Amino acid sequence: MAMRITTNMISGEYKNQMQTTLNQLDYYQKRANDLRKFRKFSEDPVTASKAMRLRRSYTQNQDYRNNISTIGETYAMAEDAAMDVKAILDQAKDELQAMTNSGTVSDSELAIYAKTLRGLQEDFVGIVNSKLNDNYVYGGNKATEIPFTVSDDGKLLYRGMDVDTTDAATLEELASERVYIDIGLGVNVDADGNVDEASVFSDDLNGLSYFGYGVDENGKSNNIYNMLGEAATAIEKYLAGDESAFDTKVAGEYVGKVIDATDKLLVSVGNLGIKTSQLERLEKRLINTQEDLNEQLSNLEYVDAEEAYTDLTWQQYVYDASLKIGSQLLQSSFLDYMR
Repeated sequence: MAMRITTNMISGEYKNQMQTTLNQLDYYQKRANDLRKFRKFSEDPVTASKAMRLRRSYTQNQDYRNNISTIGETYAMAEDAAMDVKAILDQAKDELQAMTNSGTVSDSELAIYAKTLRGLQEDFVGIVNSKLNDNYVYGGNKATEIPFTVSDDGKLLYRGMDVDTTDAATLEELASERVYIDIGLGVNVDADGNVDEASVFSDDLNGLSYFGYGVDENGKSNNIYNMLGEAATAIEKYLAGDESAFDTKVAGEYVGKVIDATDKLLVSVGNLGIKTSQLERLEKRLINTQEDLNEQLSNLEYVDAEEAYTDLTWQQYVYDASLKIGSQLLQSSFLDYMR
């Protein structure tokens, strides 16, 4: 049995086809604008899942780079501060060496030297409490707390503890503190919760290890601040009448301690340089990784611009052709109806 095809049937089918063509044109127009292969997860679940995994890796990689950048900035400030402390030591050495020349230093000059050493102490405290953003550079694993303060009796304190305390075990523990930072090496923790230092960046930057602690065999401080204070106190006692408190021999002893402190400080600065070089190598690796991830993401999520514009041009042609055919088809059907 023959079925009569009406104008409404033709028109309805045409509108359905045109809607499909129009939707496709809209899709290719958007694709040409942003060059994205898909905009919703449902459009391509497999590719979208891969892209999500890559984005997580990309974000994690950026976090590692941010960590390295922060460490690098901290180390740069720490090195600057350490070199400022070295300048203090150099000046102290010059002042003390001048006092080793017997018979050439007057009491008024000694008073000036003592005052200078006190001033160097104040400068020292300001330098070693340097901050980067909200963290103290030499604060160790409690970087948000001020590391160095001065007690009422003029002794230097590190986190409230006298740096010359006889509790050597506690001082050693504080001086050997480490802060473990994840920089993309693959953090490895054993069953006891101990971190494998080979799998993290071990930051040993703290004020005790850099500027000295404890006392020597003669009971004199190994800490730079207290060392300068002891020398100043000895001069002040001499000027007050205690001639046994300070002489050229005592001055020479403090010159030797200042030189030792300078050498130790320079070793620490050298270690900073080694760690900084390590960070630079790691950052280069992370930059290369990030570039690779970015390229993979681009290949997954974006289409070539030339391809996108070619597809759009073709779809525009299809749309225009559909309009032309439709106008002819509908026009013929209407005339047939009029007849």
